[in-house]
Amino acid sequence: MEALVLLAVALVLRVVGAVVTVLVRRLAHRTAQPPRVPDPCLASLWGLPPTASPDPERALLDHLLSGRLDREQYRAAMAELARRDESAHPLRE
Repeated sequence: MEALVLLAVALVLRVVGAVVTVLVRRLAHRTAQPPRVPDPCLASLWGLPPTASPDPERALLDHLLSGRLDREQYRAAMAELARRDESAHPLRE
């Protein structure tokens, strides 16, 4: 009789442990925060690779293709970029 009681207690503890594990995992999954985007200023401190800076020519082309710029505005903006790039020192970025 004592062996049967011990077996029942062990079985109950096993079931309770499994239920608690499932509930804890669900709670952890529910409260998990979305991944944080690292601050590019801190990338060197964290040993992360630097992120590429946005390409202004690509941004202008995207605006042209989406219709936010017409051809004349695109040409004027590209001329401004070319003038700015021409005046910048090639070894300074």
